[in-house]
Amino acid sequence: MPVGPYWYENLGEDEFQKLCDVLIASKFDGVTCYPVGQKDGGRDITQRIPGGQIVYQVKWSKDAVKNPAAWLENAITGESDKIKARVRAGARRYVLMTSVSGTAAVATGPNGYGAGTIDKLDAKLAGYATEYGLESMECWWRDDLDALVPTLPRSTLWRFQRMLAGPEAMRFLVEADQAELVDTKLALLVRKVVGAQWSQDVKVKFKQAELDNDDLEDLFVDVKAHATATLAVNRTVATSSLSDSKAVGAVEYLVSSDKPFILVRGEPGQGKSTLGQYLSQVYRSEFIPDGPDAKIKRPTLRPRSSRVPLRIELRDYGTWLNGSDPFDESSWITNSTPKPRRSGAVEKFLAVFLAALAVSDSVDTSTVDDLLDRFPVLIIFDGLDEVAQRQTRQRVVTEIERFIGRWRGSAVPPKSSSRPDQTSRICLSQARSGSRP
Repeated sequence: MPVGPYWYENLGEDEFQKLCDVLIASKFDGVTCYPVGQKDGGRDITQRIPGGQIVYQVKWSKDAVKNPAAWLENAITGESDKIKARVRAGARRYVLMTSVSGTAAVATGPNGYGAGTIDKLDAKLAGYATEYGLESMECWWRDDLDALVPTLPRSTLWRFQRMLAGPEAMRFLVEADQAELVDTKLALLVRKVVGAQWSQDVKVKFKQAELDNDDLEDLFVDVKAHATATLAVNRTVATSSLSDSKAVGAVEYLVSSDKPFILVRGEPGQGKSTLGQYLSQVYRSEFIPDGPDAKIKRPTLRPRSSRVPLRIELRDYGTWLNGSDPFDESSWITNSTPKPRRSGAVEKFLAVFLAALAVSDSVDTSTVDDLLDRFPVLIIFDGLDEVAQRQTRQRVVTEIERFIGRWRGSAVPPKSSSRPDQTSRICLSQARSGSRP
């Protein structure tokens, strides 16, 4: 997994060089950026200075480098003839720009013993500068670039949106102008999905009490809840409780909780689905612009951080596991009995789910992986007790547990952030008597 606030590995070598072009051109005058993928003679960027020029060379790696100092030193020695030619052409300084991270350890012994990769490479570069006749050679490591990237205009950051993760990626989804999103399929997909679910959840879904045509915001009351014993690592149960003096509003708790996996349990009719609706609307409201004719009724509660909310009705997931398409009515009219799917991973269902909401044919599991990896997400699995067949219900639980296991090992919490309010979350609701994960 990438480290730091920006995932340069996602850009690829050419796009990373273009990012470095923008960083240098926006910071200095007299800059020339050379086309990528051509014979540039050991110069990706040059900057005119009094008496000569500075040469910038970009080094990108898709994978982690075990010994970055040696890797970069090999890059220098491998281009020594080109560097000498640049010196003869007037180069006075030489700068490496790399996606690789350095280490900051200070030498603990003579001759630099125990020094981190930054100091080790600096010592090597000083020797090469003397050998090649340069005033200086230096390296701009990943952390140096991390300090420069936030100074770019947001419109420029949107251009390199594939490197954005966590809160930066959420700002891209929420704030980027439509004109900037023309070629950005993932952002358009998320906005379509969130908008479609916003419209679906505006009304209360409570047919038993004939409340299925009333505005959710007008009728919702945040019932009290309290957290009970932890079932497993990072998995907490929230149950309704009106008597506990320490209880807080269920939505208030779910919005402020730092638990990545939460199970909500309650009696049938206590409002678990309505709770999921309202919690989703809290996070969706940030994506929804005001309408031209009427003020949109938004939840009064505001989350402390942004997330992409996805509310999954588990009866749809169960139908899909059993071989049918819950979002295609034409598939229901058939004389044949559908066969249960061999591979029922949640990620595969999410691809079908997103495609149906966005009316898109271009959603696959790689799109889902990109969404789950880079963006803080809230996934609400609603209505486990509404999956009728016991065998299907147990498979739903099993697949969700596997999904949680995969997610816990990769994107929760994301390695790009140590703050709990920037992590993704999964919330599962069920009746007290239902199967439990």
